Amino acid sequence: MSDILRSMLDRIIALGPPTTYDKFMLYDNFVPELRAKIVGMGMSAIPILLETLDDDDPYARKTSAELLAEIGDPHILDDIRARLPREKARYAHSGDEEDRLAVSALEQALAACGGEKELKQFVEMVETGNSTARTQGLNALVAAGQRALPYLARLVRSRSSDKIRAEAMLRLGYNYKEAVEVVDVALEALRDSCDEVRQRAAAALGESRTGDPRVAAGLLQALQDKSPLVCAAAATRLKTRAVIPEAVPPLTAMLDEDDQQVVFQALETLVYYVHGNNLALDTIDPVLRCADPTRFADNTSLKNKVALILGAAGDPRGAPGLVYIMGCRGNRGRPKDKHHPAAYALRALERIGAEQVTPELIPLLSHEDIVIRHNAAYALGILKAADALDALQALAEHDDNGGVRGVAMTAIRRIKRR
Repeated sequence: MSDILRSMLDRIIALGPPTTYDKFMLYDNFVPELRAKIVGMGMSAIPILLETLDDDDPYARKTSAELLAEIGDPHILDDIRARLPREKARYAHSGDEEDRLAVSALEQALAACGGEKELKQFVEMVETGNSTARTQGLNALVAAGQRALPYLARLVRSRSSDKIRAEAMLRLGYNYKEAVEVVDVALEALRDSCDEVRQRAAAALGESRTGDPRVAAGLLQALQDKSPLVCAAAATRLKTRAVIPEAVPPLTAMLDEDDQQVVFQALETLVYYVHGNNLALDTIDPVLRCADPTRFADNTSLKNKVALILGAAGDPRGAPGLVYIMGCRGNRGRPKDKHHPAAYALRALERIGAEQVTPELIPLLSHEDIVIRHNAAYALGILKAADALDALQALAEHDDNGGVRGVAMTAIRRIKRR
């Protein structure tokens, strides 16, 4: 048994930390399974893991400490306590990041194997230490599992610094998704004066797997927060949950924010709601403003989402905006790539229907921008809009730009072949 354990541990250590993508993929393929087997050996694995804590390789010490933390046997508490000062001395002498990580892993083992005394020790470390000590203290508390939940909750509710409250809320949301108490804490934290704390609280509600009906109300509250970052955190999590129809108006209002990431998150959730679940928009105007070529012109992914929403909304007023999107990144209305915004825009126009969008597109044939005229003519041809023939003929005969005249002639031929 010891030979098998040693072999599995050596394989994990030999791979080292996953510092590159290829290494990460290799690590992800077999290391979790090996770690689970070692932890499953329980007390029989402890002697070799304790022995490895004295290894010269800091990654070996870190790995063994992490495994001991997962086993969580209180009988090894004295062994962990005895080794922690030596590990800290190594780090003080070397200053190497790998030694610091070994210290942090051993602290996590101490918290996992210890009792209330150790947990209080790490709470004090969080409250009084520098940023590195704070992070290590919080990580150690998380390693203690459910026993640490009340301590983390108290940190969020305390008068500690904004950073401490925010980081404690972050760990509650990420590590205790099944705990109703986390919902209680997050709902309270939505009233915190610090934007980052409220942002973490919104994220925690979105991560909740409790089935608590208060989660939906909390996310709706967060969507209407004064901070765009809090709104974005709520919007991001909404698309992973059951649809909340009441969320559509605040999500739509977020589209007028200046922050591109906030707008993107709102659009992404609206795609899920409007395009994926056929919910109606109260107003299309904020979406149209996102289609404006002067806003977020280089963000093709954002423009794709605008096109999907306009197509799903089925409002012909969205047609000019879709033609603007066709000109995104210099596109001239010939979308060979189905993932290009022009392709999304054309599919949206087709979804709305030629009869409805033609009256909105014809005025664009006289737009001062060559690209707009070009793309409007191209779209009318794709839609085989017979009502646009006279306007296209005039464009083909009189436009100053040869490219525009050419695409108008092509559109006419396409329509006449219908």
